[in-house]
Amino acid sequence: MQLLEPRDVPLGGPRAMNVRRTLPQRARSLVGAWCFLDFYGPDDLTEATPMRVPRHPHTGLATCSWLFSGRVDHLDSAGNWATVRPGRSR
Repeated sequence: MQLLEPRDVPLGGPRAMNVRRTLPQRARSLVGAWCFLDFYGPDDLTEATPMRVPRHPHTGLATCSWLFSGRVDHLDSAGNWATVRPGRSR
């Protein structure tokens, strides 16, 4: 068994929010360059600036998100918009 330690990554550039990224990693290079395993939160955003990620392409990527509480409004670079809530899939 191999334990992979996540690293902090600014999602969307240096002024964006940080996520803890477990994949990809040099230790698991066979997983693939376009397979990401990120963790964000928990954060109380009621008093702070909401999570903001600049527009970015998802060409050739499939995104899967697990949300445990709250909601996330997602707008992609193609203009597709969706609200992600716990217990719902889209």
